[in-house]
This record gives sequence, C-alpha cells and structure tokens, in this order.
Amino acid sequence: MDYYNLIIWARNYEDSFEKQVERVYASLIEMAKIDNLTPKYLTAMSKESAPEFELTKENVKQLIMDKQDKKFSDLGARISFFTSKEEEKMCGIRVSTGIKNSKFVNTLTMVS
Repeated sequence: MDYYNLIIWARNYEDSFEKQVERVYASLIEMAKIDNLTPKYLTAMSKESAPEFELTKENVKQLIMDKQDKKFSDLGARISFFTSKEEEKMCGIRVSTGIKNSKFVNTLTMVS
C-alpha cells in the first residue's frame, strides 16, 4: 500500500487559544466539504476501538484542551482523526496547534 502526505498548512502563529480553535475548526469544516474527508473517528490503537467524533466547534475546543502538553506548554497540542473504517475510503488527518517552540511547526496534514 502506498502512503501520501499532503500538508494543508504549516507555520507558527502567535494565536490566542480561541483563535487556534477557530483555525482548526474552520480548516476541518472546509475539508469536510469534500467526499470522504470528514473527520469521523479519533485515532486509537485499532480502528475497531476508535471512538466516533462529531465535528463541532465545542468538540474541537475540548479536544485541543485535552491534548495540550501539560508539562511543556510551548509544544501545544497534537490531535489526529480518520475519516472511515473502510480501508478504501480511509484518510488520516493530523493537526498540531498552539506550538510556540521555534523547533516545531503547527501543521494540518492529510495522510492517505
């Protein structure tokens, strides 16, 4: 199986938490307009155990809060989703946001 990465955005922003939530949510909403690119599941050890994810601004906000690095706040949060449990329709989505360390970059990446 071949894998491809498509970086949608990659840069550091000096954003407030609310702006980070808005940027991630708006990006995911735009992606969801394309067939098979709606984030429906959170990444887990297996696709069978992956919890469903409903794309709402409040859910994105809560997920970013939960995933923020508690020890090193300048590393922000990393979250990932996938779009389907069917192999032929599955696409991964990885997001990092809130990074303020110059050695790392905020990104939104699709993996297919």
